[in-house]
Amino acid sequence: MPRYINPYTDFGSKKLFGEEANKDLLIYRDNRNVLEIARIEGKAEIARKIKEEGLPSALIYKLTGLSEAHIENWEGD
Repeated sequence: MPRYINPYTDFGSKKLFGEEANKDLLIYRDNRNVLEIARIEGKAEIARKIKEEGLPSALIYKLTGLSEAHIENWEGD
């Protein structure tokens, strides 16, 4: 049976992201997370602006792929 490191455990996370040899992996993970958050926030901002213009909510959710709750509860700075 192959052995693997589970990144969802404390040990696995520290082993994968806490060692100098895996620094590139940590940077990649962090950059990917930042870009994903920016993408979602950008979609939400656009969806809210379109909603203000009167486009039906169901169409906004369909086009952006965001849930109604996500758009309604998102608070920009």
